[in-house]
Amino acid sequence: MGPEDGIEAIVEAGLRVGYRHLDLAEIYSTGPAVGRALAASGVPRREVWLTSKLDGLPCGDYAEVKARVQAMLAKVHGEQGAGELGGEEGGHYFDLLLIHYPLPRGRDLATEDPATMSRAEDFEWFQSNIREAWKNMVHLHRDGLVERIGVSNFYSQHIEVLDALVRDLGEDGVPVFANQLFIDAAHPEKDLVEQLTRTGVAVLAYRPLAFMPNYVIVEEISGPVSEALAAAGEGLTALQPLVLEWLAARGITPVCSSANEAHLEGNLAACAKGTGMGGTADVPGGAPSPVFAAIEVLAATLQSSPAADMVAMIGAVDEYAQAFRQQMASGASGSS
Repeated sequence: MGPEDGIEAIVEAGLRVGYRHLDLAEIYSTGPAVGRALAASGVPRREVWLTSKLDGLPCGDYAEVKARVQAMLAKVHGEQGAGELGGEEGGHYFDLLLIHYPLPRGRDLATEDPATMSRAEDFEWFQSNIREAWKNMVHLHRDGLVERIGVSNFYSQHIEVLDALVRDLGEDGVPVFANQLFIDAAHPEKDLVEQLTRTGVAVLAYRPLAFMPNYVIVEEISGPVSEALAAAGEGLTALQPLVLEWLAARGITPVCSSANEAHLEGNLAACAKGTGMGGTADVPGGAPSPVFAAIEVLAATLQSSPAADMVAMIGAVDEYAQAFRQQMASGASGSS
């Protein structure tokens, strides 16, 4: 079985157990496998939410940007993917299209040195090019290729620039629908999530469980976190689904997968439970639910010394997300 066969099997299993949100990107090679799995599943297109991401800021000629998106759609839907929105079965379109990262197209988010992505000139380039890029995104939306538009790896400094641009465009602009970010128990991004949700921007969390095996070996978390989990009737072995519950309770959509069908079912159930939890569900007086409180303890512990130092030492962070977070204009300063 090749890599695409593996992806196809995972997507088929996910659709079978109830997943209805699939995450793609221009730089991934998963489009054809996702398309085959979707066709084989029998699930109508209109019942599945397809998110995809354009490689870098889509600057330049709109016709070229549009052709890129049509090619992305064709990978999922076959040659018919070049069509416009509509059709009896829901049409060929993306429910949500994101700008993958705030840099020019063609950066390698797997092997390139992250330090080359957080220079002052990188942010200054972003400031100079975001208007053209966002206008192209708006054009894609109005041409019916995408229903909603958003961003990924945009932090407060990027959002402030983009918000001002959307206001300046007035009726010619379309607001940001979503921001997909690296968020996990050690990097909860509370201030940014609050900023986004306050302005009506949906938050998606990528790699929410990627570093959980690293965190559970940090000695400092065992005492307070074990006590909090015991109070919630849970144990350290149950951390992964509890983190998904916690994210969903914060109004965040986790983006994760598994090659194990039982894990897929468990992750889906955890997200559904967290969505209903709301952080305070079914608790008299509005106090946090025991599970929510337990993962809050985990997050606080992982961000406090000495656990935070250990997390940094073992490299339990997405280095590219960290680089985008650190982008700043020359002479500017920001808080961590």
